[in-house]
Amino acid sequence: MKWLLLACFFPAVLLAQTNIGFRDISLPQALEQSRLEQKPVFLWAFAFWCPHCNKMKEEVFTDAAVADFYNSHFICIKQDMEKGEGIALHSRFNITSYPTFIFLDAAGTTIYRVTGEFNVQSFITNGTNATIKEKQLPYLAQQFKSDTADVDKGYA
Repeated sequence: MKWLLLACFFPAVLLAQTNIGFRDISLPQALEQSRLEQKPVFLWAFAFWCPHCNKMKEEVFTDAAVADFYNSHFICIKQDMEKGEGIALHSRFNITSYPTFIFLDAAGTTIYRVTGEFNVQSFITNGTNATIKEKQLPYLAQQFKSDTADVDKGYA
């Protein structure tokens, strides 16, 4: 009986992802993958010296639930904003603090964005929000523009 339980348990452990699988590709390549896989892009904008970035890397990105969620729902990439492609992306996305998490559709439009250090649950909640049309920036902007006098739409 013990062997049967172990045989059932170990494959699940082996299949569990223990880290966000950031792909070693550029943003244009990630957008192409987004089109092919029909998943949004998740861009982690960081600086190597940032203590909040490092804490996220060590404590949140290594959580199995975070890794499973982000790896299954997004094309995940990361970029040091002070090196290589990051210098141009820093300007393009108007990065003002680290870490910044940007979610983009396949066309490269920012659909959701958050900045700061998060715990596991709030990071999954933000990832979930990025997948909900009614919480995405283009939808919210369209709602606001349709009736700028509506305080509730403006607040959202």
